[in-house]
Amino acid sequence: MQVDTEIRVRFREVDSARVVHHSHFFDWFEVGRFDLVQKLFGVTPEDFQAHGIISPVIEAHCRYRSPARWGDRLIVRTRLQPSEVARFTFDYEVYRGSPEGELLATGYTTHVFVSPEGRLLVEVPPLLRERMAARQGVGV
Repeated sequence: MQVDTEIRVRFREVDSARVVHHSHFFDWFEVGRFDLVQKLFGVTPEDFQAHGIISPVIEAHCRYRSPARWGDRLIVRTRLQPSEVARFTFDYEVYRGSPEGELLATGYTTHVFVSPEGRLLVEVPPLLRERMAARQGVGV
């Protein structure tokens, strides 16, 4: 499954040349990631917090191809890679205007799950496991 999320480049995200600072692409990846998780599993950031789900980023990468500029309408395309372990990797593509527009960047983030005490979890938290099973029609 993939989700396309629209973003409009805000003035605060650009430098004096009206070019987006590279770090904002990771902000947009996060917006796309939560959009996908909500649409795929019906889980919001508030659900994560209420169920004690902590999912830190353990790896992040972005390859920049062309700059985004103030006022650009962007599409962040987000996909979840299949995984057999308690780790999620999300792939991202950022386009100007539409998914058929200019590809500005590609990237990924990898996340693990930890307990509220900071222990690495070896299984997907129950809330997500149940939602994944319901979506796939099989146990996870």
